[in-house]
This record gives sequence, C-alpha cells and structure tokens, in this order.
Amino acid sequence: MKIIVRQVTDSEEKAEITKLILGSLTEWFPSSADIETKAMMNMDYPFFAAFAEDEPVGFFSVKVHNEYTADVFTAGVKKLYHRLGIGSTILEACEEYCKGLGFSYIIAKTAEDAAQAFFNKNGYQPLRVFRDLRNEEDKKLFVAKCL
Repeated sequence: MKIIVRQVTDSEEKAEITKLILGSLTEWFPSSADIETKAMMNMDYPFFAAFAEDEPVGFFSVKVHNEYTADVFTAGVKKLYHRLGIGSTILEACEEYCKGLGFSYIIAKTAEDAAQAFFNKNGYQPLRVFRDLRNEEDKKLFVAKCL
C-alpha cells in the first residue's frame, strides 16, 4: 500500500476530508456539531493529508498563532491506518512547512493520555495539563517541540 502525503489547498476538499476522517473516529469526536465546526475552521488553515490511492486516510491542520508558533490544530487518521507511521509522516510534513516559514515552535493540545505517546515519540515535550473547570475529568495535555 502506497501512502502519499500532500498539502491540500482547496478549502472544500479540506472540509470534506475533515468530516470524513473525524466522522470515522466517533470515540474521540462524538459530536457532529464539533466535527462541522472543525471542518469549517480547517478551511482557512494550512492542511496536510495522507492518501492511500485517492482515498484520504488521515490529516493534520496547522493554526498559526504568531511569528514564532504554530499549532497542530486538528488531526486524525482512520483507525484501519493506525500504527503504520502515517500520523508521524503527516506531522513531519507539517513541521517542515512550519520550519520553512521560520517558526521556532510547534505545539499541540490533546487529551492527556490518548495521544501523549504519539507526540512523545515524535520529539514533543509535555509542558502542562489543563483541566476543564466545568468538568474535572476533562484534561488536555499541552506539548511543544522546537523546530
């Protein structure tokens, strides 16, 4: 199986890929309204996707915060394609894009346990855990990497 990672620039294609991938990951993205919001937001962000043949199998979007920092805003890889290195390959494309624009850091906020190992193996350092004041069980891990 050949996987190709490329930057997607068409806004509608970004939204379609976001809905397709996140819609297949219901345990992490159970809210269709949240998926719709992320799809709309991703239309305006740099966006990288992995394709098996012509089928999108994963994506990462990048949100620029300032001249120094970019954020892995939304990410997902279809379950069938987990543990094949696809997420790491897409993340590497995002990092190269950010380096090319002169950013110093790339950050991500994720569920504390779900993706911590993924970001750790890709050279990210955990910086802080944030708790939702309305729901103490909802924790987000903030990670960063120097580019």
